[in-house]
Amino acid sequence: MNSTRTQGIRRLDTSSEYVLGSDAEELRRLRFQHELWSEATQRLLDRAGFAAGGTVLDIGCGPGHTTFSLRECVGDRGRVIGIDSSEAMIATLRREAARREASNIEAWHQDIGTLEGIDGIDGAFARWLFCFLDEPAAVVTRIAAALRPGGRLAVMDYFHYAAMTVEPNSAIFDKVVEAIAESLAQTGPGLQVGRQLPGMIGSAGLRVDSLEPICGVGRPGSGIWQWFDQFQASYLPKVVASGFLSRAERSAFERFWSAASANPDAFLFPAPMIGIVATKSS
Repeated sequence: MNSTRTQGIRRLDTSSEYVLGSDAEELRRLRFQHELWSEATQRLLDRAGFAAGGTVLDIGCGPGHTTFSLRECVGDRGRVIGIDSSEAMIATLRREAARREASNIEAWHQDIGTLEGIDGIDGAFARWLFCFLDEPAAVVTRIAAALRPGGRLAVMDYFHYAAMTVEPNSAIFDKVVEAIAESLAQTGPGLQVGRQLPGMIGSAGLRVDSLEPICGVGRPGSGIWQWFDQFQASYLPKVVASGFLSRAERSAFERFWSAASANPDAFLFPAPMIGIVATKSS
């Protein structure tokens, strides 16, 4: 990696704003992403069994889409705390909670690496969080310490980003996938963190109860195709600006992607993810 690349883009560390920004376009993309993976997320929440009346954290909550799903789990007598390092995302969650009169949702702007004031909780959920952290094991340990005996942690995150592929394939698509993964893994495990999370969770003293592969496939125009289309349109300019991808490579990718999007026989296998549920022993 050359000197330009070693600097890279600003990643979502424990104090920064969300790496993709927080403007209206990104908020729309996040809503679309949530809706696309809502069934997989709900299966994970069902397996976690967060009980009515409990206190549950949504760590790295973003604008709070899953925060409201967690509220459905704990009911009106429960309490959901959304925590995020981004002030803009927390402000969005606060506005939406007020609009829905969801008084049992709290939105905390906080350093995710610290997670202060959360001891004795009944459950915690994190989706697409650990892949952005420099020291995910330290955050897992802090969550485990905050859980009461019998409390549960549910996680959904990337397992192996480089496994993403499209057919008909092209070397430029593989190059873009590699550049994205490189840009988000300069110090931490990045977009393959899911391979390490079960070990991290076990080392933190939790019992891993279940592991579930989460993946899909989609043709042009499908939700999965649009998901990657929206992401690369938003993120590739940052990848180019940071030196992980050249302008010429981006142009070559755009030509390839346009042709693939017009090919009814093309299909995309997105980056596989993993769903994990773990329990703190009594």
